[in-house]
Amino acid sequence: MSKTRFLLPLLFGVAIAVPALAQPPAERALTRYPPNNPVRCEQTKDLKVAQSHFVIGEKAHEKGDYDTAAREFAASYEADCTKHDLLIIISRTHEKASTKDTARHLYEAALALETYLDRVKDDAKTKERRDLVATLRRRAQEADAKARLNPSTSASTSPTATATATATPDRPGRPIYPWIVVGAGGALVVGGAITWGVGNANKPDGCSFSTNTCSFDAYKDAGIVTDSNGKQTIAKYQQAQQDAGNAKGLATAGVVLMALGALTAAGGVVWYLTMPEADATKTRTARARPLVSPAVGPGFAGVQVGGAF
Repeated sequence: MSKTRFLLPLLFGVAIAVPALAQPPAERALTRYPPNNPVRCEQTKDLKVAQSHFVIGEKAHEKGDYDTAAREFAASYEADCTKHDLLIIISRTHEKASTKDTARHLYEAALALETYLDRVKDDAKTKERRDLVATLRRRAQEADAKARLNPSTSASTSPTATATATATPDRPGRPIYPWIVVGAGGALVVGGAITWGVGNANKPDGCSFSTNTCSFDAYKDAGIVTDSNGKQTIAKYQQAQQDAGNAKGLATAGVVLMALGALTAAGGVVWYLTMPEADATKTRTARARPLVSPAVGPGFAGVQVGGAF
């Protein structure tokens, strides 16, 4: 059986791994808000429960425990989903909590604001808020990519924003696409290294890749066979030559894949370092506004290769 068949599952796995690495990280399991059904919200609202969760969230917010505050505000909205302004409070609270587990909180902030815009059609700041949603999602994707590249580096521990009016200018940044290219290059390098290793492991004894020959002495005692034309050959020696050709083909393909992957990854790094930073003037202006503390409650109105010697 040809050694090439052994490679097919391996290359199939690499073919799957490359696009998987090239995709942006999946968003975490985010909060599921009640359906946008005004009649249901009115019928199922529980003001007492909503008020209780809101008070707990407000106290946690005052202590700087924004994780707990965001959860309690969300529970308050779950109990009374007619109070859509709570979604803005939830979004801003997650922004403040984004100094820890940055990407998750930024995704949550974007989701809460998107949910608000979906349910409040007459908001005067719709365009401004949609710009902010786009900014939050971009920052979340960048934080996710950074965390994947530097898993041992914890999230930023900069001082937490206070509950008083504070301007929060957005920093310009670069898209994550170059890092997707770097990831794809890394997958090619890994696939190439495995392919090269398989090729070398399958090289028959007594054969040399550098000279493209197999030593006859290693097979002279293997037995002589005569074919239908009367030609005498050593079958195992011929098989060794064929197997050596296949093995060298794999090893060569592995080197090509590793070189291609290294060039791809290097190109991604160069792309990232040379591309201009995104213009964040508009989003910075849109977000340079007070982030006020909650002041309202729920009661407000693959490659295939072969070779031969």
